[in-house]
Amino acid sequence: MEQMTAREQVLKAIRDAQIDGKINHIAHDVDLDQPIYPSIATEEDRLNSLALHFAKIMDSSEGYFIYCDNDLELIESINTIIHDRNLSPIFTNDPKIELLFTQTNIQYINELEDLPKARVVVSFCDALVARYGAVLLSSASPCGVVGNISPDVRFVIAFPEQMVENVSDVAPILQKKYGQNKPSVLSLITGPSRTYALGHPIIGVHGTRELYVFYVHHD
Repeated sequence: MEQMTAREQVLKAIRDAQIDGKINHIAHDVDLDQPIYPSIATEEDRLNSLALHFAKIMDSSEGYFIYCDNDLELIESINTIIHDRNLSPIFTNDPKIELLFTQTNIQYINELEDLPKARVVVSFCDALVARYGAVLLSSASPCGVVGNISPDVRFVIAFPEQMVENVSDVAPILQKKYGQNKPSVLSLITGPSRTYALGHPIIGVHGTRELYVFYVHHD
């Protein structure tokens, strides 16, 4: 008798268990095409609904969600936080952010060897995942994954078209942005880094202490 493969053995064990009544049969009316989780976009305006859910989840994880109507409000918000908190120097090596900072007289550093000196790293992101209040960063973007390592504070600039409902919705965004040149590393962050000692949370031991997401709505 031919020896069964490991896969065949598992399938046989499942079939035998079903015959013996050890496994509950799935109801015949289950729609396997339906998503596992119900949609969180229940309002008429889907993007606003997702943004609201994202903001609530981020707040619960001790992150900060800041809505900006335009670039002017973005710069004003960044300037206010930097000055009120005395957060300098700030680091970015993204050319678009550098241009924006240069035009608005925000001082920054941009050499990678100076990254450990930075109090704040400013970057764009690849996507926002509403269900988990998570920011997707990649190694293909300036300051993407690298920016998680040393600074106390992380500023992420994002836009409505980057907001998705679930992690499974991220693939089309990455495909459109990178094509066949997919990033080698993807990172999902949901707030300040944390670890636990004797049952108590400790913030910022293995990464950023504070996460700010600036959600910029362009007309």
